[in-house]
Amino acid sequence: MPLDLKIIGTLIEIISLFFFLLGLLFASDIWTTTQPETRPAVFGMLLLSSDISFSINFLTIGFFGFFSGFGISKGHKFGLWLLFILLADDVINGMIMFAEFKKTVIVTFAIEFILVIWLFYRRRFFNIGNKTKSEVP
Repeated sequence: MPLDLKIIGTLIEIISLFFFLLGLLFASDIWTTTQPETRPAVFGMLLLSSDISFSINFLTIGFFGFFSGFGISKGHKFGLWLLFILLADDVINGMIMFAEFKKTVIVTFAIEFILVIWLFYRRRFFNIGNKTKSEVP
């Protein structure tokens, strides 16, 4: 596996561990938001506080991001696809938060766009889009 894929995969794993730890801090009430709010969930049957919803979001991103980084550093297809799913989730969250955090969202989109373009050019290491001799007519 090329060194750049190992470095990016390891960085994604480290960032994901920070997200996971942040989710644990929110879940354990060690770290709370300044203005906790409640919002309906599961079709209004449950009321979740903003700390619990942040915790669930950060734990999920951390969990799947860690496996994505592991897959990318080892050259597995699932790592690439998990990363694309996480980036799509981040784009949706960015569109929701754009009105309040314009500069942050623009910088995040630029970084994600560069990452997607880079992974597109490195996709041959994941055996995506390659034609073998038996598939060529």
